[in-house]
Amino acid sequence: MLKLSSDAEISNVDWTKITSVSKDAFDSLQQYQKLYPEIPDNVKASMKNTVFQFYNQNNSVFMVNGDVGFCFNYDKAVPDSVVNLDLQDGKHGNFSELIGKDKYQKVNAIMFAGVPYDGAGLFKKNFGCSYDEALARLAASDKKDNAALNAVASAIHKTVSGKSIETIQGIGSIDCFTKENVDSYLSDLETAANESEKYTFTPVFELGGESNALTFREQEDGSYLSDEFSVYAYNGDGQKTDAYQIEMTMTGSGFTVVNHAGNVFHTGETIRLSAAAKPDTSADAKPVTFSYKQAALDYYDPAQGSDYQHVLVSATNTETASVPYTIVVRPQVETLTLSKKAVSGTEELPGAELTLTNTATNEVTAQWTSGSTPKTIEMPADGTYRFTEVTAPDGYQKAESIDFAIEGGKVIGVWTDNTVIMYDAPVPKTVTISKKDAATSDELPGAELTITKDGTTVETWTSTTTPHVIENMSDGTYTLTEVTSPDGLIMCDKEVIEV
Repeated sequence: MLKLSSDAEISNVDWTKITSVSKDAFDSLQQYQKLYPEIPDNVKASMKNTVFQFYNQNNSVFMVNGDVGFCFNYDKAVPDSVVNLDLQDGKHGNFSELIGKDKYQKVNAIMFAGVPYDGAGLFKKNFGCSYDEALARLAASDKKDNAALNAVASAIHKTVSGKSIETIQGIGSIDCFTKENVDSYLSDLETAANESEKYTFTPVFELGGESNALTFREQEDGSYLSDEFSVYAYNGDGQKTDAYQIEMTMTGSGFTVVNHAGNVFHTGETIRLSAAAKPDTSADAKPVTFSYKQAALDYYDPAQGSDYQHVLVSATNTETASVPYTIVVRPQVETLTLSKKAVSGTEELPGAELTLTNTATNEVTAQWTSGSTPKTIEMPADGTYRFTEVTAPDGYQKAESIDFAIEGGKVIGVWTDNTVIMYDAPVPKTVTISKKDAATSDELPGAELTITKDGTTVETWTSTTTPHVIENMSDGTYTLTEVTSPDGLIMCDKEVIEV
């Protein structure tokens, strides 16, 4: 019979001499989880349906067949061994009948959202680290209690019996298991039970985005890289939900999840795929598939009889799923150039506040202030866009917005080289011209005057007792000429005016 000390290593065990393993063989849950994968199959067979008890929450947390177990009828003793029951219509009928379908659904939600499955991401939210990181800290600690598992056991007990466990054991066993964090975690688990309709335990997966198209772009080295996208899970009402985050693994599709070790990612997370060869876009293309661990609620009867607890086990099954979408392959990344210039100018006009908006969704694709070079962005998805000047530079009028379309990764219409140019006209000027008597400095009536630009007459008038005002003059060089002077006076020379 095997019984391990707290610091025992599997390498120290001569398994050929082991015929049975005591239910008290392991010093802690952490030790069991660490050593169980290395136990030979023939010895594991002798351990089947044995309940391995520890010092967690009055023995309400234990291990059965490699999975974490919980009791729910706390008024009875923990059994030494259990009997595995067959599923009925995909559910454990005996258990759901024993506690009622409503409580069954709530317990299912607790075990889905709670550790070890952690399907809702509640552990990191409340404790600030992953569950694996916490287990590693517990393994290095001389404390044996796992406060998170004890909180799950407490939530199950309250859901089934209506009674709360006064004290959660394990608080303070590691730095993140503070009372505040554990209380918050327990509250979230109870919320998961009360909102169990948000969880679907056989999820449907879909690709984010309206077109359901996954776009790959050829890279300089000949590989292909997808645009960013997310995979979402949908609840029982067919609605996209953030109530839980399912860990998924890319499997056998010829793709790699960029910057994700082991091709592992979570639903709702933004990811990109890479492919060494051009992805197959034909109707016969193999679907891109993912594997994910589905939370499974196992139920056991006590082997000893009615004086012992029934046992719940938080198990996981590995399932596969494919996400329906079409694959689009484009050449190397196309770019869109947006230019802001002055009317009749060739250089960029700095200082304009500009936006690019998708007219279908009203989402702002880009927002910037013009500078000495045009704005260049990665070509947006096909659609209609509006190029808008929010604020014009000083001295210029705000231009009208420009609508244009992108099809097949190209700007269509009058524009060339995927470049859209917006021109600003200067703000018109008002010029006041005064004709005065040199001796008195009074306005001198009777002089015929003309102003020209580039040889073209802009305006002609005869001076009066008040200065002459010319409005809406554009920037440029003008010539003021006195055509005739008042009687007895000498005509003035031409004057050059800069506006």
